[in-house]
Amino acid sequence: MKAFFTLLLSVLSVAHLNAQSSLPSSIKGNWFLVDGSNTLELRVSDNYMMYESDFWSFKDPSKKGKEWHVNLSQPGKARQIIIREVGDFLILEDGRII
Repeated sequence: MKAFFTLLLSVLSVAHLNAQSSLPSSIKGNWFLVDGSNTLELRVSDNYMMYESDFWSFKDPSKKGKEWHVNLSQPGKARQIIIREVGDFLILEDGRII
């Protein structure tokens, strides 16, 4: 039984290390809409993102100039979001026209 728990702990530790993001701390946290509704649009953590009220995994975000390109995935779904630095602000883009 002790060997099982040791193995389980090792697997969870490796999974946690693999899931850690390389996103800067300025991007991590809760993102709310600024249209007055104060609706949570995005939550960025080290291990997952919550986007459009759903949990997504992400891996290897890439920085291109002042943009972070992040590929989100779920079983059977994929989506890319872009987080753009504009002055002192961060803007979320997902390709939708609103």
